[in-house]
Amino acid sequence: MLFFLFALLSAAIGTVPVLFSKRWTVAAILAAVYFLLSWLLFYCIVPSLVWPLGGLVTIFTIVWTIISAIAGTVPIGYRSSDANMVLTWALPVIGIFSLFVSGCSGCTLLRSNDYANLIGQFQERQWTQDVQPKDPKNIRLVSNEAANFLADKQLGSAQGGVIGSQFKVDEDCMALQVIHGELWYVAPLDFIDIFKWWNADVAPGYVMVHGCDPYAPVKVVSDKKFMYTPGAYFDKNLMRHLWYNGYMSKGLTDISLELDEDLNPWWVVSVYEPTISWWGEKAIGVAVVNPTSGEITFHALGSIPKWIDRCVPASFAKDYVTQHGSLSGGFWNSIFAQKNVTQPESATLVYGADHQPYWVMAITSTNGVENSMVGLYYIDSRTGETFYYRSQGSTETGVLTAVNNKVSYKKWHGSSPVLYNIYGTMAYIVPVLGENHTFQEVAICDVNNMLVAEGKNELEAYRDYQKQLQASGQQIAPEFKHNEVTITITADRISYEPREGNYYIYNNALAHIFICGAGLSPKLPITKSGDAIFLKYVDTPEDVIPVVQFDNKNIVLSKSTAQGELKSRVEIRTSETQATKNVQTIRDKIKHMSDKEIDSLFNK
Repeated sequence: MLFFLFALLSAAIGTVPVLFSKRWTVAAILAAVYFLLSWLLFYCIVPSLVWPLGGLVTIFTIVWTIISAIAGTVPIGYRSSDANMVLTWALPVIGIFSLFVSGCSGCTLLRSNDYANLIGQFQERQWTQDVQPKDPKNIRLVSNEAANFLADKQLGSAQGGVIGSQFKVDEDCMALQVIHGELWYVAPLDFIDIFKWWNADVAPGYVMVHGCDPYAPVKVVSDKKFMYTPGAYFDKNLMRHLWYNGYMSKGLTDISLELDEDLNPWWVVSVYEPTISWWGEKAIGVAVVNPTSGEITFHALGSIPKWIDRCVPASFAKDYVTQHGSLSGGFWNSIFAQKNVTQPESATLVYGADHQPYWVMAITSTNGVENSMVGLYYIDSRTGETFYYRSQGSTETGVLTAVNNKVSYKKWHGSSPVLYNIYGTMAYIVPVLGENHTFQEVAICDVNNMLVAEGKNELEAYRDYQKQLQASGQQIAPEFKHNEVTITITADRISYEPREGNYYIYNNALAHIFICGAGLSPKLPITKSGDAIFLKYVDTPEDVIPVVQFDNKNIVLSKSTAQGELKSRVEIRTSETQATKNVQTIRDKIKHMSDKEIDSLFNK
């Protein structure tokens, strides 16, 4: 009924200009055409009235007035008085002028500061060797590309292909989320077309793809009854259902299907309002819809249930970072001088060590080196809280290029890299996929020297990464604290693996195998069982532990004066480098301590 009324009002106003020409037949025809077109357009588009001047409803109405004015004055053989001409064009001119003024009032030339500040207040931090913005326990190895492929493949074979013949995986609504402490992609099943909807009436459920384990079985949950979906029609269409039930004057975007703690599915739709005339969209909360009953609950930003991970859309987050980077120095600076102008890469959803979801974007300078990162933004997708980490290195684009260069001969490619703090270094973990989008291996790429390590799984990739760090002379530091262990033990067993170029050492009293790269020490090839060996390694619960430093105490080698001096210089340089990192870490920690924490630290 509301669409009918809006169409009727739009047609009535749109016909006014032609009435001044007294062409009644033309007016009647145009009114009927405007009404039918408006009804169809408003019903299909479901226009929001959140925009100034009524948004699309007003825009279409102004278009009708322009057509009417032309129809009332242009026809051959028609002569109109000057007064009638003015009256005929008065309404469309007023409408166009109103849109122009409203649009200009929100242009970046006049409101550059407002656009730059859409990101809000944010904390600046330094990425240090102890910082871990990501949760290392939930390392995402399944990319969006692979998740879509796995979901489609499983749906095609589910129940003998019966479900796949009527329904599709809605990839636009697929959402990565934490469910009972694990990362899962959840994608709803929706109708293929109006005929399938007419026949089935309800959608059966959703598909779950594990986000960390590419070999975990894909789950097809097909015992649900989704009456309201984005792909349903008429009053069962999700957006139309929201429009009819209190959200006519709200902006709606970013539909996702999320599961609560009891694994009940809910539609989660971001609700927003423009803050700078027609632009500057800011999320104000989420509308949560029961797919079966259609019941709607609104949760304002700041009071969103913990199981909901999406409120601030990725497009909003990227817009905020883009506008802050380009307009902080003013509009003209963004066009000409471009001093300190930056731009973000794509937004990636990751989960932090605090278990919060963040949109993460690497920042590059428009005046700098291509694919060179100057910092990272973390925007909490639930609250909008923002953090900026100062850092340097390669961007996602550069990392993908490095990984692809290494695996392209196999016709593989990297996908969806995620940045982690690995042994005190900034490195991207990159799932490597084959031509058919299936998972092949894990790659780890250091953002500074572009070392690329590979492994069939994350553990093998870690070992290869540690070995490459050792070979490059970099200092390895663990994520949260320095826990290097030095021991002297007996090599009860030692074996060389020529394919990997590693030595494996085992001691009967320890429950670990120690792995040493062949280039770690010249004493390794002549070490034998029973020798006393010195090892330095990072203490981890892994069964196979890479060794940082090796020495055979039974083998004493003489060194020249030059060798001794060189070793001494290397040790001093390494010590100074580590000391600098330590000081930087401590300063950053103190910077973000409360007064009470600082007082407690220095008055123990």
